[in-house]
Amino acid sequence: MRIMRPDQLLMTKSPNDLFQFEDLKIPFSAMREVNYEGQDLPVNIYWDNAGEAEFMIGTYTIDLFADGNNVGTTTIEFK
Repeated sequence: MRIMRPDQLLMTKSPNDLFQFEDLKIPFSAMREVNYEGQDLPVNIYWDNAGEAEFMIGTYTIDLFADGNNVGTTTIEFK
């Protein structure tokens, strides 16, 4: 999962948190391994903001990846 702040900065914990996307290694915000077996499966991925700056007001963009593919994008607005 990649979380983009309203100011277009990617939220990351470490510069070493990278994954393969197309021909690039790109940073991720949080990751969780999931064993998909062909059925609907509820999955949560959490961002631990402990020790970080407060969330800013605005729209955050969240991209979800699986097996090197972008499988979904959504936004959330903090007021």
